[in-house]
Amino acid sequence: MCTRIFNNFNKENNYLTTARNMDWATQMPTTIFAFKVNNEEEIIKSGTSPQNENSLIWTAKYNSVVTMVGTEAPFGASDGINSAGLVANLLYDSSAKYARKDGSSCKNLDVLRWVQFVLDTCCSVKEVVAAFSESAQTQIQLIGGIVPGSDKLAALHLAVSDKFGDSAIIEVHKGKYFIYNNPEFRVMTNEPSYAKQIELNQFWEWQWSNDNNFPSNTLPGGLFLQIDLLGRLII
Repeated sequence: MCTRIFNNFNKENNYLTTARNMDWATQMPTTIFAFKVNNEEEIIKSGTSPQNENSLIWTAKYNSVVTMVGTEAPFGASDGINSAGLVANLLYDSSAKYARKDGSSCKNLDVLRWVQFVLDTCCSVKEVVAAFSESAQTQIQLIGGIVPGSDKLAALHLAVSDKFGDSAIIEVHKGKYFIYNNPEFRVMTNEPSYAKQIELNQFWEWQWSNDNNFPSNTLPGGLFLQIDLLGRLII
């Protein structure tokens, strides 16, 4: 199971670190790309290929280093960081559904270009959240595809973190964006939904907090399971 972890425990926002593992059924060939903004000429990008009147079009504002999955075009951007200190990570989410009822009035963005769009246009988690909010001036319809080098649908959710210590997770269910924006949301995995992940985490935080007078009850076997000095179980 893929996991993304964001270390932002330091109150001064020092030592900020984002890490993720790629746990996939098959080898995923990757290439690291560096994209540099040209101050003399705008770099304009399209959300789909081929480009059409419904494609999301944007101009790159920031330099970025991006991990691209695949051996040839079309590649899929999975992770990256831009020159403003924003990090984006895509993880598998089997429950992701992109189609939305009002999709005809939206601009289309291939989900495999989601990371690149975010890194090109946003400098912070707050800007990413604003771009995919219900009040955004341009409403974005994600378009699904196939994970490069496999036959699996690119069902994905996005995690972003920034140099300010902020964090957000964006999931898409039946075309609606569910955004979880809180510096405390440091860890995410593939499944279940992030709402459930928060619920499960709250349970374990209580189990091992000072509010629980009997934390040993959560050990396998409860109070009746002990281990002797030789490491043998005594029941």
